[in-house]
Amino acid sequence: MDRADLLSTLKRVAGAISNKTFLPILTHLCFDGSCVIAYDDVVALRAPCTLDFEGCIVGDRLLAILSSSRASSVECIAEKSEVVLKLGRTKARFAFLPQSEFPFTPPSKKGIKLVVDEKLQRAFKIASCSAGRDSAFPSRLGITCVFGRKKLTLYAADNLTIVRVVLNHSESKLEGQQFILLPRFYDLLLAMKGANLVITPKNNILGMSKELELFGKVLPDANPEQFEKAFEAAKLKEIPKADVPSAFARCLERAIVVDKDLTEFSYADGRLIMITKGQGCEVRDSVKIDLGEDSIEVFSSSECLSRYLGFVSRIGIATQCLHLQGDGFDALIGVKAKE
Repeated sequence: MDRADLLSTLKRVAGAISNKTFLPILTHLCFDGSCVIAYDDVVALRAPCTLDFEGCIVGDRLLAILSSSRASSVECIAEKSEVVLKLGRTKARFAFLPQSEFPFTPPSKKGIKLVVDEKLQRAFKIASCSAGRDSAFPSRLGITCVFGRKKLTLYAADNLTIVRVVLNHSESKLEGQQFILLPRFYDLLLAMKGANLVITPKNNILGMSKELELFGKVLPDANPEQFEKAFEAAKLKEIPKADVPSAFARCLERAIVVDKDLTEFSYADGRLIMITKGQGCEVRDSVKIDLGEDSIEVFSSSECLSRYLGFVSRIGIATQCLHLQGDGFDALIGVKAKE
């Protein structure tokens, strides 16, 4: 078969190749004659592949050999305990394991389909800006998805930020479902083109496109009430907000260079002053903005703010948080009052 085509196919599933050497089989690619699968014990990727071989080969080495060759085609010859790849004058021998040892069996594809259109992709991207990866705390792990009758609400939080994204959906069969979508799954989903989500029984979830299938699990421990309590406690309607100044992004860039975690935000008389101090350096910026008559001084993370720059349109500053608003979402950034 064509070497470049094979390499392109294997690269599509390479995102799920594991480096867990204590389970060597997870470092392998599994071929069944019609498809190739990679699995890292959390997610799996499968793509059509007509390599004339059934078994499991170490993935990173196979990719490296194919990448280093300039041969136009590759021939695969399966022997008793190894497989030989012929690439021009090169012969590469790989030990292989039987397909039966691969620990992943694709679940049924039957379920409720949801089209991953541009609006849903955008919503996942916004939610991922605050999505934590702390498996010890479900509220700080991945993206919480809550389906209402016609609305899908996404929540995410880490130890500094929290976000809520609301968008319409048209699949009535999803009403009442809520679960946590894990980071490994939505990271790979966002990299797929033209994908659909399929939510199946037994907590399985699939991302499917013409070239690739993504398999994962969702966590049923969703608790959207805790997120809503945080937004209620922030009293968002009481926080004065204004359009984000055009120069704000550059101010944040300079602040992050000095200290990404701690910037002083000081508002008075229609100007927002930002002061960031680092080792042997201090940067001071200011922008014109109307946040009302009250003065305020707080410390917050310029890096956390910068995550939302491509989405946010309005900003508010209060003693309890920074409030960011955009089309269909609210985000809160933690602050520390000036002593």
